[in-house]
Formats: sequence, C-alpha cells, structure tokens
Amino acid sequence: MKQRLLAACLSGLLTGVVGAPSVTLGVCAAPVPNNPCSPGGGSTVTDCQMEWRFTPMPVKLVNATPTPDIFRGRVRNRIICYEGDPRCDFDSDLGNHRCTFRTEIVINNQDLNLSECVPAAGVATFEVVRPKNSPSGSSTDLANLNTLETQFNTDFGVPVLRNGVLLYTGTTNVTQGRLGTPMDLIVPQRVNGSGVYKAGKNRIRIRSNNAVNDPDLDGLLLVCRPSTCGNNVIDADHELCDDGNRTNNDGCNQGCQPDSSVPNTPTFTPTATPTATGTSPPGLPTNTPPPTMTATISSTPTISRTPTRTATPAGPPTAFRGSTLQIMDPHIFVAPSGTCNDFNVVVNALIASNLSSDQSDPPDGELDLSVLLVFRPLAQASPGGSLDVMFGASCTTPVASTSCTPGDATIEPVNYTNQASGTCLTPIAGTTGGYTPAITNTNGPCFVSSEINISFDLSGLVIPLQAGKFAGTYVGNPATALSSGLIRGFLDEATAENIFLPSTLPAPFGNAQLSTLLPGGAGNCKTVPPRGPCTTNCRDDRDTGPGGELGWYFYLNYTGSKVPFSEP
Repeated sequence: MKQRLLAACLSGLLTGVVGAPSVTLGVCAAPVPNNPCSPGGGSTVTDCQMEWRFTPMPVKLVNATPTPDIFRGRVRNRIICYEGDPRCDFDSDLGNHRCTFRTEIVINNQDLNLSECVPAAGVATFEVVRPKNSPSGSSTDLANLNTLETQFNTDFGVPVLRNGVLLYTGTTNVTQGRLGTPMDLIVPQRVNGSGVYKAGKNRIRIRSNNAVNDPDLDGLLLVCRPSTCGNNVIDADHELCDDGNRTNNDGCNQGCQPDSSVPNTPTFTPTATPTATGTSPPGLPTNTPPPTMTATISSTPTISRTPTRTATPAGPPTAFRGSTLQIMDPHIFVAPSGTCNDFNVVVNALIASNLSSDQSDPPDGELDLSVLLVFRPLAQASPGGSLDVMFGASCTTPVASTSCTPGDATIEPVNYTNQASGTCLTPIAGTTGGYTPAITNTNGPCFVSSEINISFDLSGLVIPLQAGKFAGTYVGNPATALSSGLIRGFLDEATAENIFLPSTLPAPFGNAQLSTLLPGGAGNCKTVPPRGPCTTNCRDDRDTGPGGELGWYFYLNYTGSKVPFSEP
C-alpha cells in the first residue's frame, strides 16, 4: 500500500514528463470479454503497465459459438497461425516457411480486469528479456529484438535497456492508455532431420519498470504451423474450404477460407471450459490442448507486490523437473458408494503415474506431466535472482534419462530469494487440517519465490492458486537436485464452485465441481448440513484468504531433479 501511495505522489512530480506525443486513451479499459488486450501474465499488481493488443480479438468455440478466448479472466497471450493465412500471417510469401505476426503494445492502462494495478507511476524503462542479443541467436531473433527495442523508444520515448545496459535514452512516460504503432514479429518454421518443416515457436518476454522500480514481466507465445491449404482436403480444425490451390478471389482464398471471410483474425490457443466442446470451430487456426477445466476467477484477493528482480550474473539456464509432487493439504473426500472416503492417496498416485510415464495412445515419447523450475541462472551464492515456472513442459521418456524443452508450457516468470539457513517457506498458522503425513517445511540452504498466480493441472484436477509461492532446499553446490520442496497458494471458494473436472475422469471425479471434493465445500461428504450430508467426523477445511474471502490454502510437497534443458 505504501508503494502505491508513493507511486501516486511521484506521478505528480513527473507531470509533463511524457514520451511520444500521440495518445490513445481507454484502449484496454473495457471489461472482459470486450477488452482486446492481453496483460501478458505478470503480477496482477503491475500487469497493467504494459499489455499486448490484437484486433479483432481471437475467438474459440464455446457451445458451438465463437467466443473471446479468455483464460482466468484475461485474454490469452498465445497465438497460433498456419503459414499464409491472411488473418494472422501478414507477409505475402506463401512459401517462405515463416509467419509474420502483427501486434501493438499499450502502456499505463486503467484495465478494469486488473483492479489491483494502478499505473500512476508511468513506465520508466523497457528491456527485452527474450530474445537476447547473443552471438548464437538466429537472424530472426535479432530482427525481432531490434524491432521491439526500436519501437519502445520511438513510440513511448522511454529508456531502453539491453542486458541491463542503457541502449536508448529517454524519459518516464506517464501517459494513460498510450498505444504504440503496429509492429511485425517473425517466426520461422523448423526443419527436422528428414527435411520436413514443423511448427516454429517464438517466445517473447519483456520487462517494464515503473518510476518506483516495480517490474511488469510480460510474455507472448507465437506459433507458426505449416499450411495444409491447397491439398484438396478440408482440415476442419482450421479450414472452411480447399479447392486445391492457394489462389485468392476464386471463392477459397490462400488460407482456405471463403474469400468473403473477415481478414486478419488471429486465434489464441483454446483452453477447454466447463461448457466447451474441446474442439475449435472450423476455420479458426489453432491447436487442441489436453482437456483442462478452467473457470474465470470471480474474486481476486489482495496480493503482495512482486519484488524488483535481483541482478544476477549472466549464465545459462538451469532446470529442475518435479520428480515427485503430492497434495498434502487439504485432502480430497468423496463418497462413491455412500461411504465418505479420503481419496488423497488415489489422486497423488495418479499424479505420480503421470510424472513418470507416457500413457498416450499411441505413445508420443513424452512424459505425461512435467513441471519445471528454470533458474536464469542458478545463483546460489547471490541474494537471489529470477526463474521461470513452466507447467506442461515437454520432457522425453524414459524418466531416468529425460531431457526437457519448454514445448507448449505455460511460463510464469518470478523472482526468488536465497537463504543459507533458517526456513524459507512454511504453512500459514491456522490453515492446515492436521493430516498425516505432515507438510514438509523448506529449510536452508534454500530459495523462496515471490508471489505468483498459476494453475496446476494435476491429472485433470485443475487448481488455480492465487498468491502462490514456491520454495525448495538446494542439494549440492551447485545444486543437482531440490528437496523438501513446498508450494503454497490459495483457491477461493467461488472459483472452486465454477471449476468442473473433465468427464473423462473415472467416477466419482468426472464432471464434479472442484468445491464438492473439499471439506467445507457445498455438497462435500465431510461438510455438515445444510451445506453437506455429514453427521459424524465432519470437517470444514476452509480458510480465510488474503482478501478476506473463504477458500482453501493448498500445500503441495515436491522434489526436483536437475535435467538437461534446451530452448528453441
């Protein structure tokens, strides 16, 4: 709160200190689903400093109706395009095996969907965290880097950093809702050993700091897939027609869409919702992820600010993959045959199976569940640094010799702090249920992250945790493993009541509301009347969250092993 007051006061001192003169107000002001901006995945306290803008908004299929693609109450920050589709590929060459995406950046937004974020302090610096200016970087990465850096300085007039060193001079920009000019970002496809072109991916990550040095870390995933248009076969997931050619004005255009279709409509990756069919409408370029039931968060607790990133020495990323992961508290109770049973052992067994095996049919050569902590770099001797939490990474089988890449992972950047001794993370007093085995605390030498919002998909059980923290004990120096890992976060009851588990799960989990599995939730077999049927040995595991709302603090213990890690 003191930092917010300081930011508001400082904005008065900065009156007249602006960047480029042209101003567009209210670009990101509308509530979802009418807001065309994607915050990019940073802290909810600073995420309005910079947002991505796409026009028109991407859509997905909900009850057979094209609907804005919303994830946790915000527009998703991923775009998938098939090469040559004029709705999302803006270059005219149909055979260059790359896509040219077009986007804009908006700063200092009064975004109604980010009520905790107050942009009064303005934007003081920009820095492109990825791609980096590296001798090993591709020419495309360098071109995208130059495009981003040049337009930051030209559009907004703020100082631009590269690797922490001033690249372009400028001044703080406090203009509200400042919209930059459209810019093109290029994503080439990749070629395998047989000379076949495969989907290419490019991850953009940007850090903006305001005048009181609060960071906003924003990501964007761009995917360029080879086109199947022109083969006389309608691929229903992204084509509406196919007349055997890629000629425009003959009824079926170069992207295999009717010539009358609206151009330039990129599509974000869909996430299945309780009402979704799990497939995309014909003609929308997209992919189909595993079924993940996600509900819009109906209430947002007050979350502490993400601290300013600590400077760390340059170095390669070090990745640790979760080798074990268990829900410790609360436990899951269901009554499949009329008797209320603790099913936590069953759920944790499903998680363990997915962590260690490939049960795809047919097998795809990847472990079914992979969570990575990627330190950038691993800096145990420093006060702290930065890391990425990657959920849904691609890790090869067998588990004993696995190697990992980001794949299509959801990537959440976060800061961490090191401690040589003492306790890095422990349960909050009064928020545990006394279950056995007890929750393991994380003791030094250890790290603990700043707060982060992230959704876990644990064998189909989706847990969107707010105000979450990760911690782990280093094993070795440099560490080769993480032990006594603890994940802590809060799930509010209103959100849990709007999350439905996939119908493909076995009874009694299929189609169940998440709240009905948790003691204290309406309908849970351990909940007392009138909210539940329990008469003996009843429980109410609900806690009071950071914002005063009811819900459950979740505690998960994990261990991690260092794994080979590469990025495209």
